[in-house]
Amino acid sequence: MILQFDIIPSVEGYAGVSCEGGIALADAGLQEKIKHSYPEKYEAFMKRREYMRKILGIRVSDEILPMGNADAYYKPFMLSTKALAVERADI
Repeated sequence: MILQFDIIPSVEGYAGVSCEGGIALADAGLQEKIKHSYPEKYEAFMKRREYMRKILGIRVSDEILPMGNADAYYKPFMLSTKALAVERADI
């Protein structure tokens, strides 16, 4: 299943700032089929998911395959060249 998601924070003074992206939901069997049929795409899914887990600190389940490089990419100001990241000690 392919889904679109939006992360829209509700913080006073930051109205309208958000990030969005697409994900695919796939159980272990489907992921194995993707891995064999589309190995480059599968590798991209794995790298994105690992980035979300280890760098961004987002607890992403094994069934989630991030579809794009901007999933969970959050720019606080529309014209800013910087993005926010959170370091977590419990990862």
